[in-house]
Amino acid sequence: MDESNIILEIFSPYENVVALVEQSERVVYFYLWGGEGGHYGMRACWVRNLVAAPAESIGPTADEGAPPMLELSRCRHPQGLPSLVKDILRVVWFEAGDGAALFEGNDILAIIPPWSGANDFHGYARDCSAESTLCWPMPASVEIFDRIKSAEQFWTVWAGADNPWKEIREAQLAAYERILGAQNQYFALDGKRWPPRGAAAFELADNASNMKPATTVLASVGVSIRPQPTVERYTENARDLRRIELAIAVENPADAGALAELLATVSAMPWRQFVWLGSGHTLRAGSLPKSIGDRFTSLLFHAQPGGAPRIHLPVERGDPVNLLWLIPITEAERELAESESSEVLVRRLFNGDVGFVHRRNRESVA
Repeated sequence: MDESNIILEIFSPYENVVALVEQSERVVYFYLWGGEGGHYGMRACWVRNLVAAPAESIGPTADEGAPPMLELSRCRHPQGLPSLVKDILRVVWFEAGDGAALFEGNDILAIIPPWSGANDFHGYARDCSAESTLCWPMPASVEIFDRIKSAEQFWTVWAGADNPWKEIREAQLAAYERILGAQNQYFALDGKRWPPRGAAAFELADNASNMKPATTVLASVGVSIRPQPTVERYTENARDLRRIELAIAVENPADAGALAELLATVSAMPWRQFVWLGSGHTLRAGSLPKSIGDRFTSLLFHAQPGGAPRIHLPVERGDPVNLLWLIPITEAERELAESESSEVLVRRLFNGDVGFVHRRNRESVA
């Protein structure tokens, strides 16, 4: 029997995916696993054969648990390579936590990138010479290697005591205050876990905003420290969309603490569920703060809803930061967005004078 052993097990910094290296007597694999019932699933990449390669890919037999070996025609080392040295293995995670690279010392052995798991692509392996369903050769472009190097620098910086959190927080708060005035409350959203996140509360009075009655605005800080996962699966301009902050404006009286809890939940969702949030997306939210009203069970995210102030947030690691406003919507409005399009819903909302400030007594547009 080809006995396998897990020789490396490391959780991502977000603690929602675990990297595993499995080594048997004949083959080594690199895995990323999102846990039972999770949204990420299992992703696997061949690393190397430890014995001579077969003429064809050989999978496990009835009494063997080892995964397939890579066939002879696709191996850079047909006779196999030595077992991995456990003590010098390490993993570097992509910044969004949805991919990772396996190193032996300073050598990259395998990469499971964020776009793995689709169209029979699972990852890149240094010792692979031709594409297969088990792995692909390392790409010729240096882009992915630059990303891994940048990610390694990112994690090193945030592991230090002199990390940039204070600078990021103060710069984002200053951008909000230039438009919304001085904050009157600040809430921590991170539960003392990395990454740091917060929310600032602002009160827009009648004479300052020409809005009656006054408005409570909650705006997040620090969500954009990490890029959203999966964006590059759906768009070619991922850099323009992957970093976000969130804001919500509610007609007084509003419970700022409850709104902060809402931002805490929504702002963690991309990394918990491996989805991304962008302008025009909708979300069935279930329970929303009482100040929003029972009729509103979902949220629409929009970059520039009617009447919203233009707030330009500082770039983060060279990427623009998109401020998405949360617009509470009814179940019928969410169904309209799903059945027709978000653009149809947005037109009806804005034509119906539904702006960025939520009013719980407004009429549904669907």
